[in-house]
Amino acid sequence: MDLLRKLLNEYLAIRPYLFGDFYPLMPYSLAQDAWTAWQFDVPEQGEGMVQAFRRGQSNHEIAHFKLRGLDAGAEYVLTNLDTGESQTLAGRELLDKGLAVQITEQPGSAVIVYKKGK
Repeated sequence: MDLLRKLLNEYLAIRPYLFGDFYPLMPYSLAQDAWTAWQFDVPEQGEGMVQAFRRGQSNHEIAHFKLRGLDAGAEYVLTNLDTGESQTLAGRELLDKGLAVQITEQPGSAVIVYKKGK
């Protein structure tokens, strides 16, 4: 029941973003050593999420993804739903340098939600 509750809560947390603007963050690939990621952004709310996937033969634990549709002059609070860790980053940094995502499992995934700071 605990796992079911955790998964339901995660789904409820990301559900509002599933109807936002969609941005693929990596070229499409079926390669087993590749990562793939996409972003859903709800610009009118200043919120969204990133879903990243590390495939089973990838040697890289960290990937960087340049986000899209953000306000370059704002700060964003990002929360990894799997680890509960949060960080605040500038919109310009997320647009230009990208978001660093670490996934130690092979294969593995990460869901990161973000909200524009006030």
